[in-house]
Amino acid sequence: MFDDVVVLTAEEYDAYVIACLETEFGADYPDAADFVRDEHQRFLDARARLLCAGAAQLDQAAAADRDAARAAAARARALAAFARSRPAAMFDRAPGERGAASAASVAARPAALTEVSEWAVDEAAATLGISARAASLMLVQAVTLVEGLPATLAALTAGDISPAHATVLVELAGPVSTPQKRAQVEAAVLPRAPRQTTAALRACVRRAVTRIDAAAAAQRLAEAVRNRQVRLDARDDGMSAMTTLWATPLARACHQTLSAYATACTYDENGDRDPRTHQQRMADCLADLILRPHADHPPVQIALTLVTGADTLTGHGPGADEPAEVDGDLVPAALARELAYVFGLLPRPAPATPHTPSHDTDTAAHASENDGTDTVDDAADDPTDTVDDAADDPTDTVDLTGTVDDADDEASHTADDAVPSAAAENDASGSDAGGNDAITPHDAGGGKVPPTGEGGSAARLAALRAAERAAARELGTAYAGRPADVGSAASAQAALTRLLDTRRLIDTALAERPRIAVTDRLTGTLLALTDSIELRAAAATGHGLGPPPGTDGYRPTDPLHRFVRLRDRRCRFPGCRARARCCDLDHQTPHPHGPTAHDNLACLCEHHHRLSHQAPGWRLHRDPDGGLVWTLPGGRTLTTHPPAFGTDDGSTPTVIPSPPTAQEKYAAALARISASSPGPPDPLIPY
Repeated sequence: MFDDVVVLTAEEYDAYVIACLETEFGADYPDAADFVRDEHQRFLDARARLLCAGAAQLDQAAAADRDAARAAAARARALAAFARSRPAAMFDRAPGERGAASAASVAARPAALTEVSEWAVDEAAATLGISARAASLMLVQAVTLVEGLPATLAALTAGDISPAHATVLVELAGPVSTPQKRAQVEAAVLPRAPRQTTAALRACVRRAVTRIDAAAAAQRLAEAVRNRQVRLDARDDGMSAMTTLWATPLARACHQTLSAYATACTYDENGDRDPRTHQQRMADCLADLILRPHADHPPVQIALTLVTGADTLTGHGPGADEPAEVDGDLVPAALARELAYVFGLLPRPAPATPHTPSHDTDTAAHASENDGTDTVDDAADDPTDTVDDAADDPTDTVDLTGTVDDADDEASHTADDAVPSAAAENDASGSDAGGNDAITPHDAGGGKVPPTGEGGSAARLAALRAAERAAARELGTAYAGRPADVGSAASAQAALTRLLDTRRLIDTALAERPRIAVTDRLTGTLLALTDSIELRAAAATGHGLGPPPGTDGYRPTDPLHRFVRLRDRRCRFPGCRARARCCDLDHQTPHPHGPTAHDNLACLCEHHHRLSHQAPGWRLHRDPDGGLVWTLPGGRTLTTHPPAFGTDDGSTPTVIPSPPTAQEKYAAALARISASSPGPPDPLIPY
């Protein structure tokens, strides 16, 4: 765009023309940039040429990446075909046969390679010159991609996504329980995957998997919580890394607490600044808290922001399986509810009252094994004690800022393919309309049919009558079209209403009053951030809700700052995942020329805030619909929007252009003809 453009004054141009006329025949003409006398203009011209040359080189790198993606797709197909050509039934010894692989060795193999010969990994490793572990991982990814994720393979073949994007989908969408649900995950995330970084794609895939395959996600959560651990790995130069695997809310709370302790140690008792960095002080504070737990540590206070839908928090409704966010980290719905129970935001639901104590233990265990409800309970119970202990510690008070998304306005609640929660499956399979376990003739009397006789006949008759009543209630509930847990849903909604109506924060875990995020049902855009008092006042007076008003000053007000942070939630630069808590509020039109209002403010991290004002060749402006349009030095434009609430939407929306009309096609053809140069004359064509 700039490589042939040099700005010359009239005198400089005359000198350049004379030099060109004096150039000998066959020699190259002089460079016009050499005739620029103004050093500043010479610098600008040189920088413009460098910007354009660098953009062209990036285009070449992008083309090479597309070729690498196509090559990766071809390699995946070849490896999957190789795996199919090595069936275990034809190449391995049968279990129990002399010399066959042990049961432990077979169980340790990846699920994708259970039908592949155990010698296939060694053959691939020797042929490709890689380790057996790398060959096993490569075969697993190839088989999963080719056989389980056809849409992802097609996008990789077309060069629309990179091999790293395909790896993210294989890792997160590959374990989804059924092919239909995997197809739903692909349809939800692939349209905008080409414009996302791998980190942004990973967040979108996690949200889609958690929502679409909720029951399996709850089981994986329970398994992950049971596998919490502390590991010590030796590093170079006499250092070691201690890694702790925790549930996300607990890990976030502990990390923020360490950060608060490190901030408290910034200055010593004499007022001198500590020479250590913030990260160094965090590491030293962790060691001090572990090795000297009874020392006199300064009290600190932190706040976690929970963003969740009302259905998620109550566990009832079409959006009950929609995941939540804790300080920007995605957490499953079961973990969000457990967090609300632990901090006393909502009462823990009471278990259903059993009919027969001698029988209900077996029935409950049987139902749990079938529908996975024990997995959800384990997932919720395992992190409970640890979080509760942290909350009760007087030296580590954890506060929670509850931000609740309105159920009526949340876009996720309109999803038609919502997966029923594990609790709903349990009610449908083993409970009556009242929420109690239905007694069948086989189950009465501890799982056996009562014997015949005087006492046995009475018990048998009572069991049959109970079964008939249970069946009648279930049938009546089905015809009435009401859920079986109407009472529990009503109590959960009443508890949520009491939480939103909280007036006093004393003796609660709340740092602020819970706020209600009113979002657009179709786009998921944040429209207003309010509370129950303002909501009732608006309903009584007939006034609508909207963003907080702007201010004449440079710094935004607290409500405006809170609204913009919750609307953007992350840095608005393409692909940046910096949380809004760590970002600046940038005026798109600088103050005082532009207002301090929600439609002129956006969250940018410090680095990208400086880039928007200082980087040569970059331009930033705001679209009327609120999108930030970033123009790169090479002329390419990227538009980012705030992520939608309650969806697996990324930061960059997918814009599907409408097909061109016949008139537009004709105008485009005329433009191409006008811009094309005439070809050389052909002696075979006389006209």
